[in-house]
Amino acid sequence: MDFLDKLKSLIGFGQITGPADNTTQFPIQQMSFKDKIVNVMQIFPYGLYGNIPSDDALGIIFAIDGNKNNKVALSFTPQKRPVDLEQNEVAFYHPYTGAFIKLRNNGDLEINTQEGVETPGKVILNCANLVVSSEKDIDIAVASGGVVNLDADKINLGKAGNPIARTGDAVSVTVTGGSSAGTYTGTITGGGVNTSL
Repeated sequence: MDFLDKLKSLIGFGQITGPADNTTQFPIQQMSFKDKIVNVMQIFPYGLYGNIPSDDALGIIFAIDGNKNNKVALSFTPQKRPVDLEQNEVAFYHPYTGAFIKLRNNGDLEINTQEGVETPGKVILNCANLVVSSEKDIDIAVASGGVVNLDADKINLGKAGNPIARTGDAVSVTVTGGSSAGTYTGTITGGGVNTSL
């Protein structure tokens, strides 16, 4: 076998034919390669991992050290990639839900969980502290009928403006004229439905 034929037997395209098994030590998936079914370790960049679908994913298979029993693959779903990227733009995406994070050339970071999905997903952040800082405006738009819930022991809203009075707070009322002129103290005993700040 000459060098070129040997190289062709060690490197080539394969197709994912079996699901991922998260219980194994290494990410092994079944693939079809040169009309044979083989178990291949899938490799990913540091910090990135995915369970590759077994119906329409391709992979480039390499035999490590020329050993046909020691195969690894770089696999992907070429037909489900984002198709709206400009030159130099980058995307992290879910091929089946359409959810994505896109880094645009103009500096925008787009996060979308509902592109082409009947039941949109959520963006869930679980962390000890969340800091959002912007030198310009922050716009939060909620579709009609949507609700913004803020649940905390203390919510600070800006540094300016008059104090806010609530049911149960002490209140002081000054009457400026007439026989009841004077200052009276008391407690706020009722209010409207609190649907907004």
